[in-house]
Amino acid sequence: MMRAKLWFLVLVAVVAGVLFAALRGTQSRDATQVSLDKTSEISRVWQISGDAFTEPSHDSLRVAIAGVLSPSKTWEAYQELLNYMGERLGRQATLILKPTYAEINDLVRGQRADVAFVCSLAYVMGNQDFGMELLGSHQPRSAAIPRTIAACRLSR
Repeated sequence: MMRAKLWFLVLVAVVAGVLFAALRGTQSRDATQVSLDKTSEISRVWQISGDAFTEPSHDSLRVAIAGVLSPSKTWEAYQELLNYMGERLGRQATLILKPTYAEINDLVRGQRADVAFVCSLAYVMGNQDFGMELLGSHQPRSAAIPRTIAACRLSR
């Protein structure tokens, strides 16, 4: 019992020493000042209930994306592409953001999204589970496999 207490005290002393050294080392470095006074404009993103996407429409193109970035940054990244797709198809493109690829696949499976941008694994799973169809993919010159895949479920 006494030996266990001794080891515990040694462990506490070592941890305290490491923390002290780490904290002491950060004091000697130049600190970066962060100001929250500066603001910038961001694109507006609206929260729409899931019920808004239950019925297909010939007037809209529902595009689902798993938001890895913030909603505003995702909108900024995809806005031009969505506008282009909508113009080419004569439909109003609507961005649907979900946090996971599984949720994106669920939207496509239930025909609550017309097109989805997913990773290769989500595409393979969707293809096997419910017949997700490949529309196209992006393959950078330096990559052996596609990084982004545009997919949809064909109307049956």
